[in-house]
Amino acid sequence: MIVVLGAGVVGLLTAHYLAARGDHVAVVDRESAPAEACSRGNAGIVAIGHAEAWAGPDAPGRLLRAAFGRDPAIKITSFWDLELMRWGGRFLANCTKAAHRRNSDRLLRLSTYSRELLRSLEDELALEYGQQHAGSIYFFQDPRQFEARLRSLDGAARDAGAFRELSAAAIVELEPALAPIAADLAGGFLSSGDFSGDCHLFCRALASHLRKNNRVSFCYDTDVTRLRIEKGLVKAVETASGPDLDCDTVVVALGAGTPRVLMSAGARAPIYPVKGYSATYPVIDAARAPKLSGVDETALVGFARYGDRLRLTAMAEFAGGDLSTPRARLQVLDRYAASAFAGAIDLTRAEHWAGSRPSTPQGPPYLGRLKHCPNLWVNAGHGQLGWTMAAGSGRIVADLIGGRRPGLTDVSAEAAWLERA
Repeated sequence: MIVVLGAGVVGLLTAHYLAARGDHVAVVDRESAPAEACSRGNAGIVAIGHAEAWAGPDAPGRLLRAAFGRDPAIKITSFWDLELMRWGGRFLANCTKAAHRRNSDRLLRLSTYSRELLRSLEDELALEYGQQHAGSIYFFQDPRQFEARLRSLDGAARDAGAFRELSAAAIVELEPALAPIAADLAGGFLSSGDFSGDCHLFCRALASHLRKNNRVSFCYDTDVTRLRIEKGLVKAVETASGPDLDCDTVVVALGAGTPRVLMSAGARAPIYPVKGYSATYPVIDAARAPKLSGVDETALVGFARYGDRLRLTAMAEFAGGDLSTPRARLQVLDRYAASAFAGAIDLTRAEHWAGSRPSTPQGPPYLGRLKHCPNLWVNAGHGQLGWTMAAGSGRIVADLIGGRRPGLTDVSAEAAWLERA
């Protein structure tokens, strides 16, 4: 029996690919249903155009501005968090040009591979989750930021995402819903390989499909406390509310909860919960609502439309795992929605949400098995690209567990404790 810890989009897709190869899988989650944590209220953009490591030459300056409250898109509210300090030291070590190029390449390759798998899975299982496949617009209010991003898009990156540079006028021509903020636009690009859809609906549909497979079982309302290790192998998963789960193999796909569980196996995984917010608004004028998904890279606001709903996501907050939704933070979303999409949506009926993006210092996730515990695998740390990279990550880990050569290699973040993919 293979036990997959986590019923978010990463855990579910890992379970899918394991079961497709004939393995018996138990999916364990502390919530009462799938995709109730980070996979619930995210932007839902399969964002090839966003596949760039955050750690780079410009990042230290932006974090410094955020520390003094001068960057509205980044907040630091947990300054004396020891885990943040440890994570931050590793993050700064990855801010060199060489590390940024290497980590961005891994993100782009994994995102592109994952996109193709997700499209195939959508067709194979006839999944409906409010998806649209017309691409995404990435735009900038800061001309210097726009120029820096263009320079980072080398030939391979442009080919992988089919990126097309856009002037401010071309952005509005392509997506007229952005006309109210046209004067603020410095430029952008279209990533025609992107698509979007409600990740929560996708996970519910996939879980429903998996429940019909006699190789997959689900254990909800089950909080994992630790792993029982004997003679260098995981023998059981210990829980707070029931008997231990015996296992042959364990995959930890718990997002921001991964470090706590891996500690019981003697591994310290530097995955930090970077908090993000979302607001979902009813569409009241379909003609004025955006047809494409998009990201304002300067304000760090993403948006995607799912039929009669428009979702906005915003901010990166270092809050030490706190998931409260302060009114001041939610007002950032509501103000942006009012400035960009007023008249298209009902601002009075917003559904607000906050979740933790499980982020590694390098950018790419940790994919592979522990060097000192060969039946313990990790698939976690996808940051803001969990929906984008989940299918590829799940397929790679499932292939490795089955002793098969994966379709993609050298995409995991490096760690001394990890035999990485």
